[in-house]
Amino acid sequence: MILVLLISCLITPVEIAFGKTATHETGFDAHTIMGFVFDALFFIDVAVIFFSAYVDDNLKLIDDRKIIVKTYLLGWFTVDLISSVPFSLLDSHDNSGSG
Repeated sequence: MILVLLISCLITPVEIAFGKTATHETGFDAHTIMGFVFDALFFIDVAVIFFSAYVDDNLKLIDDRKIIVKTYLLGWFTVDLISSVPFSLLDSHDNSGSG
């Protein structure tokens, strides 16, 4: 997962700086498809965290699902969920209605 995050952190600034190009046949290029795959992996990671035990500040292993879910929902869940949304699908490139 760290490798996916590293690749995403390297590719995203390049795509923002230089833009993305879509192919006319499919509407998606390799970078866009790779972005969808990464978004899916991040979403799967969010789901996996709900089932993952963790070590608290007192070095005690927490494996009670209710505590894990509560801690995650009150912690990083919102950030993780928003970061896994494929915003490129929400970006409308259809300009046929304007003009």
